[in-house]
Amino acid sequence: THTLHNASSMSDSQDAEKRPPKPQRKINLATCSATAFGDNRLAFVTQSPIVLVLDRKSLEDGQIIGVLQEGDVACATLLDLPWIMIPEGSFVRHPKMRQGRIKLQRKGWLISRHPQYGDLLQPVSADHVRKLFEEEAFAKLPMVKDQGAASNNRPVEDDYSDFKPAAGYPKAKAP
Repeated sequence: THTLHNASSMSDSQDAEKRPPKPQRKINLATCSATAFGDNRLAFVTQSPIVLVLDRKSLEDGQIIGVLQEGDVACATLLDLPWIMIPEGSFVRHPKMRQGRIKLQRKGWLISRHPQYGDLLQPVSADHVRKLFEEEAFAKLPMVKDQGAASNNRPVEDDYSDFKPAAGYPKAKAP
């Protein structure tokens, strides 16, 4: 029996070696699904602590309709550099409750290169993004039903006052 127990232990440890490691906590968001990404989308990874999603291509007049955080992937359908557009129906983080997501009711615009803060978004290969989808690497953040409604999610303690150079756009208007 002792020999069987050792053999069983060896088998268990060998099985453990073959098993993939437990996935790390998923924190990054993709603005589209794997299926939608296949529809000729261009991918950009956020390389700034925060990138605002605006309702138009204007730092001065754009209203903040969402945000992306460092490592999030924007799945663009239109480029008008330095601006990229994500379509209506894209998922973005809630502007004040960043651990929750919202579905855009209209197209959103992100600036890839800010005149003052430099590169905010970096192009990434479609193959790399497909691989991330296959690995189920993206977080499925809880939906925030109404942008103005109270939520169980703890709101971010700031209202864009924490934006640092390379983090925010001083002229963009908060909702």
